[in-house]
This record gives sequence, structure tokens and C-alpha cells, in this order.
Amino acid sequence: MQRGTSGILAKESLKIPFVLIMLAIFHVCPLEAAELSINCSAGYDNNPALSEESEGSAFAGYGLGLFQALPSPEPLSMGLKASARYRDHFSLGDNYRLEAGYELSFPLLRGRLIPSAMAGAALYRDQLVEEDERNEFFIGLGLAWVISPKATLFFHPGVRWLDYMNDSSVYGGRTVAASPGGRGGLGRLASSSGNGPGQSGPHGGNGSPHGQGPDDQAYSSVVYPARDDRLVSLAADLDLALSKSVICDLYLAYAGLSSSLGSESRDQAELGITIEARAKDVWVGEITVSLKGSWFDESRTDNTGSVVLRLSRLLGAWAFFIEAGLSRNDSSVEGESYSQGVVQCGVSWSYWPSLP
Repeated sequence: MQRGTSGILAKESLKIPFVLIMLAIFHVCPLEAAELSINCSAGYDNNPALSEESEGSAFAGYGLGLFQALPSPEPLSMGLKASARYRDHFSLGDNYRLEAGYELSFPLLRGRLIPSAMAGAALYRDQLVEEDERNEFFIGLGLAWVISPKATLFFHPGVRWLDYMNDSSVYGGRTVAASPGGRGGLGRLASSSGNGPGQSGPHGGNGSPHGQGPDDQAYSSVVYPARDDRLVSLAADLDLALSKSVICDLYLAYAGLSSSLGSESRDQAELGITIEARAKDVWVGEITVSLKGSWFDESRTDNTGSVVLRLSRLLGAWAFFIEAGLSRNDSSVEGESYSQGVVQCGVSWSYWPSLP
């Protein structure tokens, strides 16, 4: 796609649906009836496209999460969940993600076993890596097992259908776009860095190694129809209260991606740990370390490691935070390895109806 004037118009058009969806959520769900969280941050990403030849940019990010409980008979719990995220890379391009779904759960064995089910849809738009733009539909199950007052085990199997909007090239787009999002990419909780689906990919949308010769140039110029993928995932989390002020989360996840473009089909496995420590209930420090392996159908293997450090200061419903993250991907395919560093600071605000 040509940049220039069309690129400027595209950048502005990204902001319109984001603003409209936020206004619609506030209009449909009165504040007093919903759980709400809002966050904004600013920082620097030295490689937002996750390419071997990195190009960095300062950014501003905005996010909104909302849960609206619905009337339901006891002990069934039903609700609507929605989230919106917008990131403006000042010198490169913007992206946004909207997701909404329906959830239901019901406690068993006096609340020690809580099965759940969910279904919903999402859309992702990206000016920087246009091959990542897609619509999604997902269904999932969940099971929370309260083993003891200090230990809870979670299981989350799910299926996600990814309908890409634009033509693609071999290894085009961001490789972790196959992940449904979570702590570390495949896990249960949303990544605090705001990465999630569609936040990695080589060469700003090309995705193929830049030509080292005539054969490579021909390889990178091949264009394929927009992909139609199916992602099957299973994640398990174990939350442990090591003390009154220290919590440990261990997670293990697997995902299998079946793609209409054979080079994109892959298996992924991830192992990670998050340790959270609190001081006087006003300071919260977190460290997350994860390792992920990706095995593609066409003789490609990627190994990714990441570490994220976060420090927050709590003031009632407000939280002020600073965060630094570093990740490294080593690939068996030339041109697909990369490193990324992100630093940011920001503020979040949360509201629960039960709070004054």
C-alpha cells in the first residue's frame, strides 16, 4: 500500500472507531452498573515491527476494559466483557484492537470448583504491519480449582478463528500474532506491556528476508491471498500465595495454528513465571520471565525469551507504574531473528460497583 497522503488518512481513520466504541460502551453500560478500568501510557519501543533491521519509535497507548454483569439465576453468573486498546507509534504507525464477548460461570462444591464458558469476536487493525489486520471469532472454556486458600489452578482451552484482511507473503506479518494473547503471549492474563496479538512481525509488514541475491528477491516478492487460520490453545496457570505479600504465578501453554498458508502453520509451547511482591499495600513490584518455542511446518524453528519488570504505586483506585521489557527471538530462518526493548510509564484507574 502506498503511504504519503493515504497513509495519513489511514492513521486518522484508526482513531475514529476507537473513540466511537469507547463512547458506545459508556452509553450502553452506565458507570454504576459496570466494572471499569482505564489506562494510558507513554514510552519507547525500539522495534515495534519485531524485524531484524529494527526501527524504533516513541508511542502513546490507551486502553479500556469493561465487564457488565447480567441478571441471572443463582448460582449462575453471566456477563458481557469488552476491551479496547489503541497505540500510536508517533514516527511509524498506529494500531488498535477491539474485543467483546459473553461469559458465564457457576460455582460447584461450595465455590471450590468454578467452570466457565465464553464466546466473542475481535478485530485488529494495524498501519505499520498491514498483513496482521484481521477479524476474529473465539470460543473457550475455563475451570478454576481452589486447591487451598493459598493455591488456585486454572485451565483454559479455546479455539480462535483468524480471518486476515490483506494479502500476505511467506512468513509475513508478526509471528506471535498466532497467540490469543495473555501473560507471556499464550497464558491466561493480558500482557501488561499491551503487546498481545499482532505485536510482533518482521520487516514492517514484508516479513521475508530482504534480498541477499536474485533468488531472495524473487522469494520475498511472492504474494499470497489473505490467510484463513484456526488456532487451538490450552493454558494452565497455578497461582500460589507464598506469603501475605508475595504471589507466584506459574503458567504453561500450548497452541497449534492451522493456516491456509502452509508456511504459517506451527505449534507453539510456552513456559513462564510471574512473581509479585507488595510493600505496605501501596507498592507492587512484578517480574515476568517466559520462554517460548515455535515449530513451523516448513523446517523453521523459533526460540523466544522475554523478561518484564514493573513497579506500581497504588493510590486508591489509581495506579502509577513504570515498566521495562526485553525480548529476543532466535530463528532458524535467515532474517527472522530479532530483539525488542520497551520502556514505558503510565497511569490506570479502576472502578468496581461495590467500592464507594
